[in-house]
Amino acid sequence: MSAPNDPEDDFKPIPLITARFWVLLIFAGVCVLAGIAVAVLGPRLPMPGL
Repeated sequence: MSAPNDPEDDFKPIPLITARFWVLLIFAGVCVLAGIAVAVLGPRLPMPGL
């Protein structure tokens, strides 16, 4: 019979700077730029149907 494993020995921290991090960062930047575009260009666009 083997000794029980210590959970402290099995713990490996997950790296935070991964490809997923960069994809989400770029997506957040695109969302911010889209919001700025709506705020700046929104009043200039013609209203449809008027």
